[in-house]
Amino acid sequence: MDQPSLYDDDTVSWIEQQAVALRALAPRPDLSNMLDWEIVAEQIESVDHLPVQAVESLLTQTLAYLLKRLSAPCTLPVENWRREIGVFEIAAFGRYEPSMRQPINWSKVWGTAQELARLGLTSYGDTLIPTLPSQCPLCVDELLVTPFAMDAALLRIVESTILKSPEKH
Repeated sequence: MDQPSLYDDDTVSWIEQQAVALRALAPRPDLSNMLDWEIVAEQIESVDHLPVQAVESLLTQTLAYLLKRLSAPCTLPVENWRREIGVFEIAAFGRYEPSMRQPINWSKVWGTAQELARLGLTSYGDTLIPTLPSQCPLCVDELLVTPFAMDAALLRIVESTILKSPEKH
């Protein structure tokens, strides 16, 4: 095998490579026609989405807790939320691979995080910080780093909101 460590280094790229290799074998007449090469390749590619979905879920939780902490800094569980931010971010960092950068659906992650935060805050009588941007204000390089700069992430979210008084013309 040309790249024996690709599976260990970047599973997502390895899966894509394997699907391409299977498709290349499909037209060969000397191989068994009993195998549906295209469907086997598609099934292997579907496994490609599982690690990305896991990272998206962890990022969603990280962002949801950041939003809750920012929206209700005086609520009783605020220190637990801080711990949860760290737990989810560390888990996401551990599972993230560079080839996931493009497949991560940031719009879905950000929108779901806002909904989770909103739901979590209502049980404490709090509300989500208003005027959040439509796109996540944090990039992958700010979220998936070690050590995670939680306070800087919180500040970045605050700076992205439209909390300032409207400009008068």
